[in-house]
Amino acid sequence: MRLIRIGLRELQHSSAANEHYHAIMLLLASGLERFLKVTLVVRYFEEHGQYPNKLLWPKNRSGHNLTPLLDDVVSNCFSAEYVARVPSGRKDHTFLSGDERLRALVGLLSDFGQRARYHNLDVACGRVRPSAAPEDEWDRIATTIMKDEPELEAKLGSAEGYAKAEASIACELLRTFERLARAVARLYTIGRMGPKALQLSGMLGPFLTYSDRDLGTKDYAQQ
Repeated sequence: MRLIRIGLRELQHSSAANEHYHAIMLLLASGLERFLKVTLVVRYFEEHGQYPNKLLWPKNRSGHNLTPLLDDVVSNCFSAEYVARVPSGRKDHTFLSGDERLRALVGLLSDFGQRARYHNLDVACGRVRPSAAPEDEWDRIATTIMKDEPELEAKLGSAEGYAKAEASIACELLRTFERLARAVARLYTIGRMGPKALQLSGMLGPFLTYSDRDLGTKDYAQQ
């Protein structure tokens, strides 16, 4: 949770004049990977009464791929009853399964965790086919957000307008990551993943208690 919160703090206070996307992606990729893996282990404990005696994901770099980890959480941790009877569970399931912006961001963090975090070193050492520059992919997603919201593009004519557009894009990214963290956190309580999940749920703040109105409004510098 601390890795995720610090990553969101870095995102919240990033700007074109102070780009530190590498730190944002490093923190969020690591924090979310650990959160998803812990969730799968807790689910396994509930089903089998013990912890697994082997990893539930690949040992190699593929183990850092968040996309299949997220798919496994959606498939294995969202019970049919939870999705059918609990409106927030149904919304979370739909969001995690098919939201295009979320999937693009998870794909970006997955690539970063497996390869792109070494992009600068790959280039410096003359690797023939270096990984993609993570900041280029980050900018591509930001551009997509701007195209989806034409009023943001209209603000780019002045320095003040550019700063406001940049803050709006960061807020949209923040909201998406918060929804992801909240959806997984709620599995530990209303998702009914068992006593072990409930025991651990006290460590999942602040995401566990976020309402839709809270998303994008919290100042992580104060947490």
